[in-house]
Formats: sequence, structure tokens, C-alpha cells
Amino acid sequence: MSLISIVDQLKKLSAHKRVHFVIQSLNGFEVHKQLLKEDSLEICNIFEKDLKFHKEKKIIKNDYIVLLTIPEILTSKEMSFQDVELFGLDHKFKILRTCKHKNNIVNLFKIE
Repeated sequence: MSLISIVDQLKKLSAHKRVHFVIQSLNGFEVHKQLLKEDSLEICNIFEKDLKFHKEKKIIKNDYIVLLTIPEILTSKEMSFQDVELFGLDHKFKILRTCKHKNNIVNLFKIE
């Protein structure tokens, strides 16, 4: 699966759905864009060039998430999904697409 195919799918989704963009380190901590190295920043720029992500941090059922996992272990104030406000334990994270790009992993998944 290529990065471009994920972008193409996201263009279709983002017109009618809530799509979030999350960047995390290998150990699951949220990473801010200004801390990224060149290869990871390139992926962000590809996504942000043509796509509009939902700005609100609150993730709810039926939202889509683009998760960029960078090849570094970093720490920050919070884990990537520590504030996901889903009710009950019956929600699933359905992975729709996955690709590796220059040692970064990009997943597209839906909260069900």
C-alpha cells in the first residue's frame, strides 16, 4: 500500500467524515510536528498539502484516524490516545490501510 493511495482514499473520506491526524513515537507518545526529522516531516507535508483534518482532539465513534508512527522513541506529556472519549468497551479499531514510508508507518483506521 502506498502513501499516495492513502491520500487518495482520504480525499474521498474527508469530504463527509471526521478524519484526525495523529503523530506518535514508537512507544506511543504523541509527538508534535516541530520535533520531526526530515523523512517524517515529508509525510506530514504530503498529508497536509491536500487534506483537511478535524482540528478537535476529541475522537468519537465512526471517526477516521491517520496515525503516523515515527521511528524514534520519545516521551511527551501524553500518550497518543489517552484522551479518546469512547463510551463502553465494545469499540473496535478497524485498520483500513497500512504503509511503510522511509521507516515511518502510516495507518488509516476507523473507530467502530
